Amino acid sequence: MDQYIKALSDRLEKGSENQMRLTVMMDNAINEMHNNGVFSTLPADLQEKIHDKDPETRIHYKTAVAKDFAYHQFIKSSSPVPLHSGGIGYMISLTYDPRFINSICICIQGGVEGLYQSGLYKRNPDEVMNYYIQPLDVGNEDWNTFRRKVLELDSMYENFQLVVMPPKASAPAAVSKRTAPAGQNAPAKTAPSAQPAKAPEQAAEPQKKGFFARLFGKK
Repeated sequence: MDQYIKALSDRLEKGSENQMRLTVMMDNAINEMHNNGVFSTLPADLQEKIHDKDPETRIHYKTAVAKDFAYHQFIKSSSPVPLHSGGIGYMISLTYDPRFINSICICIQGGVEGLYQSGLYKRNPDEVMNYYIQPLDVGNEDWNTFRRKVLELDSMYENFQLVVMPPKASAPAAVSKRTAPAGQNAPAKTAPSAQPAKAPEQAAEPQKKGFFARLFGKK
């Protein structure tokens, strides 16, 4: 299993709905690679790894391929966003293809998990980081299913508020306060009330920086 998916899965309650949803998301991302012929385009060394005799090795590399594919195909930029409160948020912009919805979501999960492990969210009031997802070039695509998937991810993180912004929005939307799910010992999940000082400007060729670049080796 991918290290970032495993790290989150290990923190979730064993056998819980969230843990099962995470596993299904990973399995569906692998299926997307199969169904859309991505695995057949891999070089010989990766072909050998995704067909390894060990099932854990196969899953690990197939998941890595799905995340890498989503990152390079759909994630257009990623960067920190300063808040008026003195804290920090994070924003990514992306395009979308419903054929790869789960691959995109596990890619996002890897970025959020990297931020979680860094402890960067602890700089914010109430130790909650707003994670903004900005759609680009929506066209006629239906984003409702994607939003539902992001909400599933959001429910798995107590220290992050994942927000899908309106398409091509120039600044992050306001986020309402929310308490932690019943039965969990985590503190109340409260998004900072301050808005970002300035949303990242859309350049002709957006630069990918931050945790996504580190996770997937792109500078």
